[in-house]
Amino acid sequence: MFIIMIIFNLILEGLLLFVQVFYFAYPLLLVIMSFFINIYLGVFFFELVYKQKKLESIVIIIIIVIIEMILESIILYSILIPETLISNFGL
Repeated sequence: MFIIMIIFNLILEGLLLFVQVFYFAYPLLLVIMSFFINIYLGVFFFELVYKQKKLESIVIIIIIVIIEMILESIILYSILIPETLISNFGL
């Protein structure tokens, strides 16, 4: 799965990163891809360890992944906003 993610990342880098029009789509596609990879790995883990049904596993993992993405974005922006202010305004 990680090999697929690395290959997909290289393809996106080659196609979208240097095209100015699609520059915004690159991080968005990586977030969507990581969301689905987390769901896939989570469902696999819950089926393997807890012997749960797929639908129950998907619901639990979607909740966990959404909470994780919210926390990651809060941490990321709490780091980036002060750095941006410092670099732009020389504070």
